[in-house]
Amino acid sequence: MRRICVAAIIANLQFASTAVAQQVTSVSGFHTTPDPFNGAPGADSSFNSLAGGAGRVKVSLVCTQDSNLGLLGMFLGSVETVIGFTITLSGVSVGRLSVGPTHNKTPDIADPFGGPDQPGIETNTAGFSKVPLRYSFDQDPVQGMTVPYVDNHNVGFSVPIKLAKSSGTLLVGFGTNGGNAAVRINLHDPAIASVIHSCNAPQGEARKQQDQQQQRPVSRSDIFTSAGHFSVGKGPGGIALGDFDHDGKLDVVTTNAGSNSMSILLGQGNGRFGSQKEYPTGGFPDAVAIADLDGDGKLDVVISNYFGPSISVFMGNGDGTFEPQRNVVASTGTTQVIIADLNKDGHPDLISTSRPNNNVTVLIGRGDGGFENPKYFRVGNGPVLEAAGDLNSDGFPDIVVANEAENTVSVLLDPGNGTLTPQVKLSVGDGPIEPVVADFNHDGKMDIAVINDRSNNVSVLLGGGDGTFAPQVLYSVGSNPKGITSADTNGDGFQDLVITNQNDNTVAVLYGKGDGAFQRAKFFPTSSQPVQPAAADLNGDHKADIIIPSSGSGVIDVLLSR
Repeated sequence: MRRICVAAIIANLQFASTAVAQQVTSVSGFHTTPDPFNGAPGADSSFNSLAGGAGRVKVSLVCTQDSNLGLLGMFLGSVETVIGFTITLSGVSVGRLSVGPTHNKTPDIADPFGGPDQPGIETNTAGFSKVPLRYSFDQDPVQGMTVPYVDNHNVGFSVPIKLAKSSGTLLVGFGTNGGNAAVRINLHDPAIASVIHSCNAPQGEARKQQDQQQQRPVSRSDIFTSAGHFSVGKGPGGIALGDFDHDGKLDVVTTNAGSNSMSILLGQGNGRFGSQKEYPTGGFPDAVAIADLDGDGKLDVVISNYFGPSISVFMGNGDGTFEPQRNVVASTGTTQVIIADLNKDGHPDLISTSRPNNNVTVLIGRGDGGFENPKYFRVGNGPVLEAAGDLNSDGFPDIVVANEAENTVSVLLDPGNGTLTPQVKLSVGDGPIEPVVADFNHDGKMDIAVINDRSNNVSVLLGGGDGTFAPQVLYSVGSNPKGITSADTNGDGFQDLVITNQNDNTVAVLYGKGDGAFQRAKFFPTSSQPVQPAAADLNGDHKADIIIPSSGSGVIDVLLSR
């Protein structure tokens, strides 16, 4: 079984998982709800240092409709505890800052970066200030602030930024009476790189797209065109996307079970890729995940091997090449590995699935590329693939595992201390093999979708935000579905489901309606025996494209959304 990983940002860590990843290319979709970042990429972390859990912080990097980069941030908690914050940026300039407690404020969603320059902020002739940028407040709310959120107990800020280069780290620090907390945004992270790439589109094209959007309420496309087929190793399955060489273009890594290798293909920024470079792995490599494991600003690759060693780790050099594999022991028969920061220490942790042992293995990261001794947690019979997402709204990434042998998914909540709670099982279709976690109905609560390879359908379970879920709703797909991801493929702002069907040699796209329901599947042809799909904006048109390894052909297919 195969797994795609596209990075998202949770807490102080950029980690790989399409279960939570979403690209936001317009801030116009934010709403004045209890959390304006619903469905947006960002960091959402608990302030553990504050007495009584006084609050949490979330930060997003976004691209506006006029192709400007910006930071949106929100402190959720009592404004009395906030004494200020510091934005420390490397290789970045910042523009007008809007910040303040949101008492009796009216949000200006159309211009979230508006508002007057704040006192004490030094600006140059271009209107962008030097860094680091600092702003503190301990008085009444400053008049004239523009914040994307209305509430009596929260603080928001927005600031446009310019990147000197598409590399480095943005560090947003919050200082409070109870302590400090920080959120890092790694510009090498694939989801972030995709947003940056989208914003680097020519201004003329951006203006053309904006004019088109003004002529019709929603700009969308239900058509895909092929950008070609690109050779990889034998029997490809797992796939991940990231900027491995720091050029602002998404690259691809695949696992190749037939040749016991991984393939690296560097992206050209137009939906096409260069020739592969292969690296040997363990026996029968399956899933792949990417993250910066040692904090050096370079993406590393983690691969699960069914026949051992359990996990292969490849440290990135930052130029598109990798060091030889290091072996990490987890559990025998490893079918998947994903990455999340379970204990909120800012270091990537590994979570793998073992089918023979009916368990998941947790390896807590040390931040230097190494890991602590494994911990094991029981799941259902015949676990295959897993996904991560905050299912109970506590700021910690929880785990969902598909149990093929008993037609259930296991939900294991993360208490934030590097362990998982005992599983709770949910009934799904016949032969579940892979889940994905996303917000399908825009209520700010994570939902689950899982493909069932024997009943040829997908189960959708809407979340209650407290770790519970509504009964499944089934949607038909093709024959023998083998992979799933979610993304907005047609530019309407709603999450769609992308599912490969191995017996049909097709990919099914179920367009989301935005209320948790989906349209009937539309099918597009692929090469022989498609497995795990990936979805990301490969050519800067603000729409998610589809990348599919085909195990019977030894290629990846690229379908561009039009």
